[in-house]
Amino acid sequence: MWIFASEDIFKFGNEILKPVKHSGIYLGAEKAVFKKDGSIWMATSNGLAQLEKGQLNYFTEANGLPNSEVGTVLIDREENVWAGCRKGLVLLSSMAFSQFSSSDPK
Repeated sequence: MWIFASEDIFKFGNEILKPVKHSGIYLGAEKAVFKKDGSIWMATSNGLAQLEKGQLNYFTEANGLPNSEVGTVLIDREENVWAGCRKGLVLLSSMAFSQFSSSDPK
C-alpha cells in the first residue's frame, strides 16, 4: 500500500511503513495512479508529478499543460497518461502532451 502525505510518500508492506526516498520536492497528491513500468503519476495543485526510480519529476505549463492545477490522472489501456486540469484535458503519450478543451471541434 502507498500513502501520500502532504510532504512525503510512504510505502507500507509487511507491517512496516517506509518513507520513499526521492529527489525533488513532493507537494502532495490529489490522486495517484500506477503504470506497469513501476512509475507513479500524481495529480497535484502544482502540476502532474511522476515518481520513477526515485526521481520525482513535475510537468507544468512549461511542459505543455494548459495550467498547473491537475485534479485527476488516469492510465488508459495503452499505458498513456491522461490528466484533468482546471483548463482542459491532457494526453501524455510518448512523453509528448496533447491538449483538449471544450472549445475543440468535435
